[in-house]
Amino acid sequence: MLFKQSLISLAALPNLVLTPRRAFTVREGENIIIRCKATGFPIPEITWFKGIKRLRKNLYNKEKGTLYIKGIKFSDRGLYRCTAHNFVGSAQFITKITVEGSKTYKLH
Repeated sequence: MLFKQSLISLAALPNLVLTPRRAFTVREGENIIIRCKATGFPIPEITWFKGIKRLRKNLYNKEKGTLYIKGIKFSDRGLYRCTAHNFVGSAQFITKITVEGSKTYKLH
């Protein structure tokens, strides 16, 4: 029982030490990389969400907390949430991505 109590006393809540800007504006078709890093014990796992929907794991690195969106589309705009969690608890940060349409010009 002493081992279990010692382990619990060493545990630490996740703490976000690197968060993205509060808002990003990018052009349609561009690539975007957003970083979110946390400390804690045990080491927190990072999960990314768009709104309330969890993103596919191939879009982000759960250990490093990096979200990659290649060839961003207008439909990718919205609120994104980085959540760091371990068995002790969680911490989160929300950022907004605005996607501007690509400009096309007609010559007459």
